[in-house]
Amino acid sequence: MLRNQTLRLHLKRTGLIIVGILTLTMIALSFVEVWVTGTTDNIQAFGAIQPNSQGLPNPDEHAAFLMLNDKHSAQFPSNLVELLAVTDPGVVDTTQGAHLQPSELKSVFVQTEVAGDVSEYHVYRIGVEPLDQMKVTRDAGGRSVTVVPQNGQWAPGAYLVDVPAEGMFGGRTYYQFFVDDPK
Repeated sequence: MLRNQTLRLHLKRTGLIIVGILTLTMIALSFVEVWVTGTTDNIQAFGAIQPNSQGLPNPDEHAAFLMLNDKHSAQFPSNLVELLAVTDPGVVDTTQGAHLQPSELKSVFVQTEVAGDVSEYHVYRIGVEPLDQMKVTRDAGGRSVTVVPQNGQWAPGAYLVDVPAEGMFGGRTYYQFFVDDPK
């Protein structure tokens, strides 16, 4: 009986110590979160990635990408720029988004597990009516969609990429980038 009580007391003490350590860790991480969100002002909504041998993103990367022409800004180390996915349109401001000259941008490339009908994929300038005519093509494998302007020229403005969200809950996923006036 004494042995059983000693074991129970030891287990209770060990359990309380573990709960205390986990609680302190949670509190410390809360302070780290407040510090990170309070000290980061200019989080970029894009990132340059290295393409595979065909010049495309790796097959397991599901996102929207800007495919750049060979002559582009040194700001981008490769011809492929991945855009940040957001759930609400228009939340990327001009300081966070990717800025390109019209001559630098070749196309918008959306890679997904299974690409739906091309009518579900939209790229348009925000606040510009009528909408620019875009040519949307689905690749033969059904995993990606490429979007280019019908006239072949990207007009200056803030662009929104609007695609179906992956997963069982549906909805839409948005990406944003900016085409600047040529200088």
